Amino acid sequence: WNFHEMLDDRFITLAEVLRNQGFATAGFIGNSNAGPYAGVHQGFSLLVHQFAGRKHESHERYLIRTIEDILSERLYEWLDEAKSRNFFLYVHLVDPHGVYDAPAPYDRWYQEKPEGEPGLDYDVRLDPLRAETPTADGRRRLYDGEIRYNDEYLAKFLEELNERGLL
Repeated sequence: WNFHEMLDDRFITLAEVLRNQGFATAGFIGNSNAGPYAGVHQGFSLLVHQFAGRKHESHERYLIRTIEDILSERLYEWLDEAKSRNFFLYVHLVDPHGVYDAPAPYDRWYQEKPEGEPGLDYDVRLDPLRAETPTADGRRRLYDGEIRYNDEYLAKFLEELNERGLL
């Protein structure tokens, strides 16, 4: 798969099948490779996504960069609207993913180059701007911070589902 390829409209997606069966369908997508640019928007009555692709009245365009942008009030509002019927919710997260730059306090695992550890060349795809002397260990720690950040929000999401009787 290359970034310029997309799913052709002639293919039927799971969201289309379920919507045609009367399900409420929504996609909250933080990765453009799984949204309209990839053709994976078909069948969603509501689509909240990172980038504007094809124009459609159900598309809500937000600046989605983090898990908290995806697992947002808009998602919970939709759940409250849809919970009385059958629904299909597709949530696509992109982190942990380079650039490894979790917000505080999840960035505390980052450390500058320890004495004796060889530094690496700065990589714009992996290293945050503050990583003046990136190391393999520092990158691992930043990656771990992103995992912990996402784990916390996933736990909150599961709590929200449980409170709504949807877990």
